[in-house]
Amino acid sequence: MNEFDETAVVQAVRAGDLDAFESLMAQYAGRLRALIALKAPVAHLIDEIAHEAFVYAYRHIEAFTPGTSFFAWLAAIAHQLLRAQVQRYSRDLAHQLDYREEAVLAVCRERLSEKRVRELDHLEACLGRVPAKLRAVLDMKYKMSFSAEEIASATRRTIAWVRTTLCRVRKELRTCIEARLAAERG
Repeated sequence: MNEFDETAVVQAVRAGDLDAFESLMAQYAGRLRALIALKAPVAHLIDEIAHEAFVYAYRHIEAFTPGTSFFAWLAAIAHQLLRAQVQRYSRDLAHQLDYREEAVLAVCRERLSEKRVRELDHLEACLGRVPAKLRAVLDMKYKMSFSAEEIASATRRTIAWVRTTLCRVRKELRTCIEARLAAERG
């Protein structure tokens, strides 16, 4: 065959002639690969999609309409396969990103929890250094949930003194905790 007779070759493929299909592949493989290369997001998909398109075309040759362009039909098959592959890749990537995000959050939670435990340990140690009268004010505020007014009444101090004292003690505790954490890091 000097001139390629697509209709005759397709008829031969339908009759079960594998050599005829090989000639279709030889005729269109280069063009199909070039078309896929223009649309494929990654190079490794070119051969994979071309191969799958030819396999699909061979298995579904009866669905091809004689008299129409075999290459156009083959290109449409390749386009659908590529689209499906890209969608699958996008879903996989989204799942991987979700998994990574969850893994990072889990590690952060764990580290935060470890840091929080160390901070609480240091808070306990720092609270041990607070004078008893000031510790009583802290207990009223944070253990018994007294308001500043109730603490002022119980300690016979002014509300301003209670607020100022709480602020100063909290600041001293934060400084103590940070110093202990810094010493721990070495």
